[in-house]
Amino acid sequence: MRGNFLKLSELKPGSISSCIGIITDFTVPKITKRNEYYQAISLVDPTTEGKITKLIIFNPNINSFPNVKEKGDIIFCRNVKIQKFNDKNQIISNNQTSFRVFPRVKDPTSCDIEFLIVDTYRNWWKANEINNFNNGKLYSRKVHKISELNDSVIYFDLYCQLIRILDFHIDNCVSALVTDYTENELLEEKIFHENSSIFTKMYLTCTFWDEYANEIKKYSEGDYIFIKNIKVRRNNKNNYFLEGIIHGNSNNWDSLFILEDNDPSIDEIKKNRIKFLENHFEIPSTPPSPLKTSNTNGDKNSLLNDDSLLISENISNLINLDDSFMEKDINPSEMTTSTPKKNINSINDKNLFLSS
Repeated sequence: MRGNFLKLSELKPGSISSCIGIITDFTVPKITKRNEYYQAISLVDPTTEGKITKLIIFNPNINSFPNVKEKGDIIFCRNVKIQKFNDKNQIISNNQTSFRVFPRVKDPTSCDIEFLIVDTYRNWWKANEINNFNNGKLYSRKVHKISELNDSVIYFDLYCQLIRILDFHIDNCVSALVTDYTENELLEEKIFHENSSIFTKMYLTCTFWDEYANEIKKYSEGDYIFIKNIKVRRNNKNNYFLEGIIHGNSNNWDSLFILEDNDPSIDEIKKNRIKFLENHFEIPSTPPSPLKTSNTNGDKNSLLNDDSLLISENISNLINLDDSFMEKDINPSEMTTSTPKKNINSINDKNLFLSS
C-alpha cells in the first residue's frame, strides 16, 4: 500500500484521504437491515493526544473487513472519506477503500515487508498504553458487579443484560434497567421480570445522554451488553438509591457494545441468574435464557438482523450534543418502553418493575 498516508490530526473534512491509526477498540462486523456488514473501529496516533477518531466501515462482503485481532494493532486506511460529526472527524469507508493491518507486536518470523513508521507507532503505543486506555480515558477504571457498587465507586464498566428500555420522550435522554443478576441493598426494590411474586434489588437504572441515548435505542431488551464509563451517583428523587449515568462525550461515542450469547464475558451473568432462580424456585439444571428468543431456523444472522446493532444506519441523523437537559429532573414513572421486546415472559407488563 503505497501513497501519502496522513496522521489522524492532518485529516480534513470533505476529503478522500489515506491515513494510519492505532486501534484502541473495535466491534466485530454485524449485518444490517440493508444486508451489508458494519464495523466501528476507534483510532489514535501520537498526534491526537488520546482523543479518538472513529473509523466506520460498511461492506456487503464480510471477507473485505480488516483483519483486526487486538487493541494496539496498526491499520493503514487507503481512500477513505473524512467527514465532520459532532465537531470531530469521522473516517468512512467506500467501495474504493482498502486496509492493511499490522500486529501490535512484530512477528520475528514474518518475512512481510513493513513500513518503518509501523515500529514508530508500536513504540509509541507501548510507551503510552494505559491499563484502561479505552475511549481515551486516562484514569483507572475497572469492571464491577452490581453487588459491588457503593459510594466509593465513581466510574466503572459493567457486563450486564438489558431488561427494559424506557423513553423520556426527550431526544437526547433515555433510561434503561440492566442487571447482572447480583443484588445490592443500595438499589431500589423492584418486581423480578420473570416472576411478579418476587421482589429483588438487582436492577440498576442507567440514564443515557446525547449520542448514547440514540445508540441504546438500537438495542433490544434481552441483549447482553457491555457498558463503559458509567458514573455512579445517588438518585435525585431519593438520595438513598444508586443509579448510573452515561454522559455524552465529545471525544468519542464508543461506550456501548452488544455481546454474542456465546461470549465468555457473559458466562458469569448466566451463572448468576441460575443461582438466583435456584434460591427462589425448583428449576431444571439448564434453564432457558430469560429473555432471548430461540433461533428456530438455525440462521445465526437472523439474531443480528434487528435493532440490536451497535450503530448501523442513519448515523448522520444522530442528534448533536445538547447540554440543556444534562441536569433536567425527570420522573421515571412517566417513561414508556420504546424498543421491541424479545420474548419477555408472560407476566403482566403493567406490573413489571414497579417499586414495592
